[in-house]
Amino acid sequence: MHRLIDMPIDLVKTIQYRTSIADFGMASSRVFGSSKAEMMLASNVQYALSMGHCGIRLPRHNSVYTGTGISIRCLKRLLDKLESEDYIRNYVGGFLHEGDERVDLSSCVLFTEAMKERFKPKAPELYKDVVHIRDRETKKRLASRGRSGIKAMSDVVVDLNRLMLSCSITQDDQTIPIQQFRRIFSGSLDSGGRFYSLDGGIQTMPSNERRQLLMSGSPVAELDYSCMHPSIIHELKNRENDVEFIDPYDFSVSQIEFSCAPKEVVRDYFKMALIIALNCKDFKSAEGALRHKFESDSKFHVLGHHFASDVLKEAYSHNLHLREYFFCDMGLFLQNIDSQIMSSLINMTNANMMPVIPVHDSVIIQEHNVKEVSEMMIDAYTRILGGSINHHF
Repeated sequence: MHRLIDMPIDLVKTIQYRTSIADFGMASSRVFGSSKAEMMLASNVQYALSMGHCGIRLPRHNSVYTGTGISIRCLKRLLDKLESEDYIRNYVGGFLHEGDERVDLSSCVLFTEAMKERFKPKAPELYKDVVHIRDRETKKRLASRGRSGIKAMSDVVVDLNRLMLSCSITQDDQTIPIQQFRRIFSGSLDSGGRFYSLDGGIQTMPSNERRQLLMSGSPVAELDYSCMHPSIIHELKNRENDVEFIDPYDFSVSQIEFSCAPKEVVRDYFKMALIIALNCKDFKSAEGALRHKFESDSKFHVLGHHFASDVLKEAYSHNLHLREYFFCDMGLFLQNIDSQIMSSLINMTNANMMPVIPVHDSVIIQEHNVKEVSEMMIDAYTRILGGSINHHF
């Protein structure tokens, strides 16, 4: 058994971006046999190789497999056997520290050349099962048949996936696996709905690493809607009134002493506090979430102290126009609206044959398309919310 924490961090990050996430719903009995673990693994191997992945992220703890019908004991035996026959290398995950940064590593299996020979990769397949509705608590998938609007939503994502099949993505001469997307809703089509890559991959990269990507040989740019959720609330509240949009992350009047912390770090902390306040059900859970963010993200350590309670109170005081939305679990509602905007934008980029990689409220595009996509972003925003856009990219 090998450990990811024993490997150089740059190599580990490459592995995390170039491995697929195991889908326990996949099943094929063509290769390994008939047990659920064998069928799941065979199907995931076939998919991963066809999309250009170097392996599969495969958790090794029991709780993940509860209710799947997959025996973790059987799966571990199978993985050990495949490693003994030189088809895979098993790597156990954990936590890796790079300076003050903690990197969470998922357990994974990496394919050997013998595995690649055994499974001759098929041509990449278009992913069409693109609208998922999941129970908010259990995360189990809910039936979507008969729900209005499913086909129109699906068509946009399938068209994006079709474009991405022919879009090569590289970073530092390393080929990134083909990107395919789906929308994931929480409980109903009115909650959540953002675009998620099947393997996480590029969406989980730090923004500075995403800038190094090439899409079909072209440098990339990432355009995002700044202050997205506060802007959505502003538009919904003031459709009939010409009310000035106030910078929701302004900390210039803060009474908190942040010592010599850089202004951009303080602003990011206020931004995080506001996002958490809009997502949490009450002040106590928001305070805990902000404290956890301070402790887990080393860039905030320069502040000297988490100041969670004080920062939340100042964010509340500064944003009079947003107060009624604080601490009332608005996150999934706002995500639903920003996902509608993203879907409208992608519908336009699809029509113009422009590949894009959605990253929640931003898009990674080929640099030469910046002007056209910027105009489409404004159009998509105004189509969904009406009125003029109140912020920049």
